[in-house]
Amino acid sequence: NGPNVKPTKLGIKTKRRTRAVMSTPLAASGCAFATSSSPPTRVSVSAPAPRKPQPAAKCESRVQMGRVRRCAAPVGYYETRLRLDCGVAVPAAVWLPGDAATDTGGAAVYDYRISVGKLFRTFLGAPLPSALGWSFPLAPSAGVFAAAPSRGAAARPAVVLAHGFLGSRFDLALYGEALAARGAVVVSPDFDQSLTGSYAPDPGGGSDRAAIVAAALRHARGDLGATGAVGCLGHSMGAGTAMRLPGAAARVAIAGFAEPVDDAPWLAVASANDGPVPLSRVEPRVARCRGVVRVGGAVDGPWPRRAALFLEGPAAPTHVSYLAPAVNDAMQTFLGPLLPLARALNVPVLDFDRYGLVRDAEPTADRVVPAAVGFLGHHLGLTRT
Repeated sequence: NGPNVKPTKLGIKTKRRTRAVMSTPLAASGCAFATSSSPPTRVSVSAPAPRKPQPAAKCESRVQMGRVRRCAAPVGYYETRLRLDCGVAVPAAVWLPGDAATDTGGAAVYDYRISVGKLFRTFLGAPLPSALGWSFPLAPSAGVFAAAPSRGAAARPAVVLAHGFLGSRFDLALYGEALAARGAVVVSPDFDQSLTGSYAPDPGGGSDRAAIVAAALRHARGDLGATGAVGCLGHSMGAGTAMRLPGAAARVAIAGFAEPVDDAPWLAVASANDGPVPLSRVEPRVARCRGVVRVGGAVDGPWPRRAALFLEGPAAPTHVSYLAPAVNDAMQTFLGPLLPLARALNVPVLDFDRYGLVRDAEPTADRVVPAAVGFLGHHLGLTRT
């Protein structure tokens, strides 16, 4: 069932009957399927305004990313801000191959955060500041060390990770670690739909997904020297981001699918137990594409150019089972008390309610991470295994 996550709460006093609930406007930016295309209903709430907005406080100890995992090779990690042309600075997590990173001597920590203000504004229209929230410092896998930006990754492939609606730059951390251990430079930015509230989106659209992905690639290629092939891996709404990235040499779409923009290789991952984007909606779209080969997991030998990993049966994952285990634990800690109200109001909750019953992020990672990383590794020319 994962670790007992204990977040630090900020000084915001609200009524216990909080009406902040989850919705799924996935069609708003990139995922080909959505449970609803209508805007969320605005609900008025009464909550005493905080005296002063403050950054989310830190927990005293780090939360392990599920069970203790070890990277196949040392991996460097740091955070940066991607400067967009519109002036917005977007936080991003960066993983580097250990032999291309400069060790700072400190401990690597993933500063995962949930913004109460962002959730209230998104679903309730309540004017609360994004600075109000909970912080969940997560411990990375063994073998990940704190690093400084370095151009030691010259000519390495660059991979962008794209989270989904109400996701974060740490949702796909296990994929980032594994790809860096194979030799790629990996950049995982927050997007406008992130629940972290880490920046204010540009009202003119200058911080859309295309702009953020372009900035992530500029950082990887221009600042770090990763001028090799480009790959993209996305979950849910991020699956559409991945499939529509021009010039990518390989793409992975998890829990979502969109028509590819070109003939580059791609892997589609879908589950029969996914509520928002079930296999029954993905499979017909994939079937219309030529040359798709179904696989059962990681492949021994060369990967096909187009592959589909369809997960079926009672143990198939939910929509959020693909996220890092500790991210899911943190979300359950925060959203758990709100789920009964969401169900009573018949509001879609992105499978977080069902995930709480199965807690299957670990077995899902055991099956999907090697497949996704193996596929990208083959088509991007990553030589490490």
